[in-house]
Amino acid sequence: MSVSADVAAPGAYALIPYVHVADLARSIAFYELLGFTLEDTHELEGTTVWAHLANRQSRLFLVLADAPIEPAAQAVLFYLWTDDVATLRDHLIANRVRVGVITFPPYMQGGEIRLEDPDRYVLLIGQLRRPAPLEDGARTPV
Repeated sequence: MSVSADVAAPGAYALIPYVHVADLARSIAFYELLGFTLEDTHELEGTTVWAHLANRQSRLFLVLADAPIEPAAQAVLFYLWTDDVATLRDHLIANRVRVGVITFPPYMQGGEIRLEDPDRYVLLIGQLRRPAPLEDGARTPV
């Protein structure tokens, strides 16, 4: 598909994941552990069925699923960045979230962790840069 050079396309922007979840309150609490804050909700017949969360430039919509969540059928992966992967990992573990070990793939020099949200959506969280050395020349632990 091509666009004629003399036609200005309006474009699309602000892509926001819209995720079906089994338990809205549980999912909100999980994403709050990642630093997201609840911005808005929508109720239908007295039940909260939709939520908008935000963290810096990131946005996430959660909607109460009307059918069972099938983890094997989820062909999506969420990639997030953090300034301190080791501290975030410790925070998540302290809050009983299962988190993988920190790996160092070539594209993420500061390290990366893998975890799943309550509905088993996969999240990878990476730190772009390695931690700065401490004054004595040692590196901050990762």
